[in-house]
Amino acid sequence: MSAGPSIDFEILKQTVFEVTGELPSGINFIARDDTRRTFEILLNPRHVIACEIYYPHAPSYLINSKIATMRFIRDFTPIPVPRILAFEVDASHPLGPFIMLERAEGRTLESILLDLSHNEQDALAAQLARWFAKLSRFKFDFIGSLYSGKEDNFIIGPMVKKQFFSEGRARLSNLDRGPYKTVKEYLLACTQREIDCSRTLSAQDASVAYQRDLEDCRVQVEQSMAVMESLIQKCPGLDDSEVDGSSPFSFDLHGISLKDVVVASDEPSRIVSVGGWDCICTMPLWQCGRLPRWLVGSLSEPDDGTKVRLAAIYRHVISAEEGKESLLVQALSDSDSTRCALLDLCEYDAFKDGFLLRPALESIAATLPGNEDMEGLSALLDPSTVIGRVARISLMTTGSAGDALSLAFSEMTMGEGKRKGN
Repeated sequence: MSAGPSIDFEILKQTVFEVTGELPSGINFIARDDTRRTFEILLNPRHVIACEIYYPHAPSYLINSKIATMRFIRDFTPIPVPRILAFEVDASHPLGPFIMLERAEGRTLESILLDLSHNEQDALAAQLARWFAKLSRFKFDFIGSLYSGKEDNFIIGPMVKKQFFSEGRARLSNLDRGPYKTVKEYLLACTQREIDCSRTLSAQDASVAYQRDLEDCRVQVEQSMAVMESLIQKCPGLDDSEVDGSSPFSFDLHGISLKDVVVASDEPSRIVSVGGWDCICTMPLWQCGRLPRWLVGSLSEPDDGTKVRLAAIYRHVISAEEGKESLLVQALSDSDSTRCALLDLCEYDAFKDGFLLRPALESIAATLPGNEDMEGLSALLDPSTVIGRVARISLMTTGSAGDALSLAFSEMTMGEGKRKGN
């Protein structure tokens, strides 16, 4: 990850003073990702703000969409979101593009959840479920991300998922970033995105052997995407809408994690702030209604039963809020469907994760109605092979391809150790 240009802290202090009327007493680095660096700024012992300073190459629509989404959430829902103090999208600003926000006092739910009583945990899961259910009632006509319109309204515009702009992809002007009228249109754009990105990889001045390997990888990407496109065309239920014919898309909040939820230090069952509004997109309700990732079990994270209990509470609240027949409730038991798997696989980098993507796609193809190949599927998921173990782990968890591969090797190593011990 590139460190990017250095920060001029005198300019940062001056910008903070212009916005707040106070000079910082301290500045602490918090985090960095592909698009920005985040700093905690101390104004006085009880006043702390955050400043996200974006790299010059970060597309302006990332900031515009985040601002619009947070404004929408604040104006139309009871969800507490950080207050935006100032923002700038112009890369020529002395500080560069930035967003300055208030920081809520408290602790992240990620750091405290397992220390809370069952009653406190249950109350928090129920509150988040109620809020997410309310958000699902806002319907849109397109898949994409939220922006402010010219008439003080909100519109759906280009997608801000990381797969469309990270690792240099923001510079590729030919990528179809939407908005999209249907799920099928979105999925096909994802397959073309991976093909286009693989074709831009350069091997200039590299050895002949490396150039040959790179070309082989490009061919593998195109073959994988051909399988993906075939699955998209055959997959049932991609564009099912609600019975009343209302707009079929709503906010997909699976990018929000427990580290984005802040609770009061003196009353940990009370949520004081919800962040993580970067890269929020609209998706079909059958995707929006899936369990949040923090409630989904993982082979790499043993669960003492907490996730199972909280997931049951989450389901109960959604059912009570929306009715048992709603698409949102149906989605809670539909997370293993082919259409959900296709949406998940569209978030993979087909070049880097090709060793996992291809067998996963072929295993899905083998289970489509009329195409069942149980013998072939068993071979693909053979636990005695690395690929088989990786495919099994990836399909059962929400981890990355690298995590799945690491887990597969570690489990095989443990197995070898046990056999030697015998």
